[in-house]
Amino acid sequence: MKLHHLEWDSNFFGYKVALIENENGDSLIDLLSVLKKGHYKLAYLFAPPSETGLNVEAAANSGIQVDTRMVLNQQLEQEYQLPAGVEFYASAFAEPELEELAIRSGIYSRFASDPRIGIEKFKELYTIWLRRSLLKETANETIVCRKDKKIIGFITLSIDTGARIAKIGLVAVAEGMEGKGIGTKLIGACKHYAYKMNCQQLEVVTQKRNESAMGLYIKNGFKTKEELNTFHFWI
Repeated sequence: MKLHHLEWDSNFFGYKVALIENENGDSLIDLLSVLKKGHYKLAYLFAPPSETGLNVEAAANSGIQVDTRMVLNQQLEQEYQLPAGVEFYASAFAEPELEELAIRSGIYSRFASDPRIGIEKFKELYTIWLRRSLLKETANETIVCRKDKKIIGFITLSIDTGARIAKIGLVAVAEGMEGKGIGTKLIGACKHYAYKMNCQQLEVVTQKRNESAMGLYIKNGFKTKEELNTFHFWI
């Protein structure tokens, strides 16, 4: 194991944050001691469920399991038609309902489930993530669905041209609009754009307990690539 200082997270939260990387090296206990001496306040660890010893050690050393991270992907092997009723959002400024949906997209996230993060900081984090996506800092495209001119669903997509992978970031459907095929349309638009950009894979990260999202992705051809238990250590 080794430590990696997280500059962006540290600046955002206002205290030092680190990632504990699951590699050979120092033990978890030794690293926690190093973090304490370095005046870190928060550290993340992603542990495969199959590594039982690491999960037990994390829990025994005050690690809080805040979610189980699911990485899903699928191969893109053909041209995909752009679904009707989707729109590539052109503005760098978020309409009010888009900001609401950005926050809704994170309600199952580890930042929402960890009470020490706090609801206001969680909302701020996802609002910033949306704004950076619209500015094309963290996403190439933001795709929306509307009803009566109001945005009722959205998804963000980033392209790694070198690896030829497209990654879904934020995604949400408005409350009361679930089960109407909006999520499937948004994913279809991602497939269309990703294939057009010569990507061979489409990838998404969600939470295992978000059963509706898991069902949507599996229904649309995704398969589990990786499963990781997420621990937060408050130091």
